Amino acid sequence: MTVHTVEQVRHALITPDPAARPMMRWWWFGPDMDRGEIDRELRAMADAGLGGAEVALVYPLRPGAPHYLSPEVLAHLRHAAERARELGLRLDVTLGSGWSYGGAHIGAEHAARRLRWERRDLGPEALDWELTASWPGDELVSVHLAEGLPPSGWHRLPVEGYRLRIPAGRGPRTVLLAWSEVTGQQVKRSAAGAEGPVVDHLSAAAVRHHLDTVGGAILGAVPAELLGSVFSDSLEVYEAGWTRDLPERFRSRRGYELLDVLHLLEVGAPEAAQVREDYGRTLSELVEEGFVATCRAWAEEHGVRFRLQGYGQPPITLGAQRGAHLIEGEGAGWTALTQSRWASSAAHLDRREVVSSEVWTWVHSPSFRAAPLDLLAEAHEHLLLGITHFVGHGWPYSAPDASGLGWTFYAAGALDDRNAWWPAMPELTAHLTRLCAVLRLGEPGADVALYLPYGDVRAARGTGHDLWAA
Repeated sequence: MTVHTVEQVRHALITPDPAARPMMRWWWFGPDMDRGEIDRELRAMADAGLGGAEVALVYPLRPGAPHYLSPEVLAHLRHAAERARELGLRLDVTLGSGWSYGGAHIGAEHAARRLRWERRDLGPEALDWELTASWPGDELVSVHLAEGLPPSGWHRLPVEGYRLRIPAGRGPRTVLLAWSEVTGQQVKRSAAGAEGPVVDHLSAAAVRHHLDTVGGAILGAVPAELLGSVFSDSLEVYEAGWTRDLPERFRSRRGYELLDVLHLLEVGAPEAAQVREDYGRTLSELVEEGFVATCRAWAEEHGVRFRLQGYGQPPITLGAQRGAHLIEGEGAGWTALTQSRWASSAAHLDRREVVSSEVWTWVHSPSFRAAPLDLLAEAHEHLLLGITHFVGHGWPYSAPDASGLGWTFYAAGALDDRNAWWPAMPELTAHLTRLCAVLRLGEPGADVALYLPYGDVRAARGTGHDLWAA
């Protein structure tokens, strides 16, 4: 443990590390950009004492916006990175558009998947049944049969391709068919040309495909040395509870055949709790290996850091966040277990001085309602949660010819130099920079350690739940 002296703390207050300056998420709409406006907004950020910007490529606000990975847009991104470096600013970029990762390059073989259960009530007659997928990309996983009412004595039936043969029985029966299907979730708030399915975060191959396609284009245009980090927003991959090689991965980790007991995810039984716990644990391991570790390895291959908001679905654990180079949370509220406290706990366990948070996400929404005291109050809540760096949410790029007050993001405020109170921003950023710099010299301390019973949550819920929210 490093012990810092009073003099070091005093120095941090008087001459704080520039790396502790707050940043802003910088929304690029369309992306529909003007090179002169990029320069103007970066200068305004620097003059206000901000430390940099995180480029987030989001939805167009007028027709005709260029494709988000077009040479034109990538050239704008490189220009912004070069200009930020000249101004002493850090520039980060999200490896994708909107959230979560995905897009038009993601087909059924790489898209997020879930289980769909189909239940049929049968009589005692023998059946020879040719099964048909409901949708392209659907895959039959397993079939389970039970006798009687209520159903009991479940067992797995053999299936030849999609042909199911059920022998005669003695009375009423129930058959359960488990199908793997794409969730259908599309990238939210996507830029022009970025529309498409969300990627399978449980599959390293699928994640790698996305990174090579989107990240490869970005890092091919912008040298890694010009970027502070590449970023992934929160994992909001809803209902993601399956991937193609899950049975094999489950067997190697848990030591028994998942498909033989898969029906217990759907049917209540005394032994179901253990299966659900094992299933949820396996999903957590796969998202850590398939997504977090893959993103980190890819970033290191390209000479840049990976920053992650590590909460959400699939069920990522608190400890998995330590696989990222930079840990980030979001959400205020020092009396509750917010996503920011989740992130700072992960950082403290790993003895990291720097843990960032997305701040001001919904402060006095809609735009132009928040004042400096509102920003200060919420920032102090994040400091109480153990956060030592801020990424403001955020700064909307606005076209020079935009009508009215200009372009704004659908969520939260427009925290830029269009506000009447903007002359006060340098004082606010200087204050927050000093506090973050000093807090980085401290050591985390708590009177109580909270045990998170993942096993209980998994046994109760089983599939693609959010461990933080649970």
